[in-house]
Amino acid sequence: MSSSGSTGSGSTGSGSTGSGGTDVSSLTSALKGLQNSGPVDLKLSSETEQAYLNIVSTFRNALNDQLKTITGMSSLGSPGTLPSATQTKNNLELDISGLSGIEQSINQYLSYLDQFSATVKAASNRLIGSG
Repeated sequence: MSSSGSTGSGSTGSGSTGSGGTDVSSLTSALKGLQNSGPVDLKLSSETEQAYLNIVSTFRNALNDQLKTITGMSSLGSPGTLPSATQTKNNLELDISGLSGIEQSINQYLSYLDQFSATVKAASNRLIGSG
């Protein structure tokens, strides 16, 4: 996916994946609907459920560690007096902590993983409870 440059709100865009894609909040909403839907038509063991949830948890923890690293980054320093350097610094800071920056994206993915785990737990409870 190519970038069309900075728009003043961070060069990462709106957080959506463009044409044909789905943004994280839509995926999270869809997961909430899956938690209580559908008949039980699959067998699952408690061990398999726990192994799967452990994988998701490991990924979530790694992603959260990266967020902590990004949040703890020191200032980018003085860009000097060139207007283009000042603008570049501002764009980089927006790419990190702006409304569509990497911090916001990671927080959305963390929320998605929380909802995904809840969906797996709800589905697993139905499957395991069915025999």
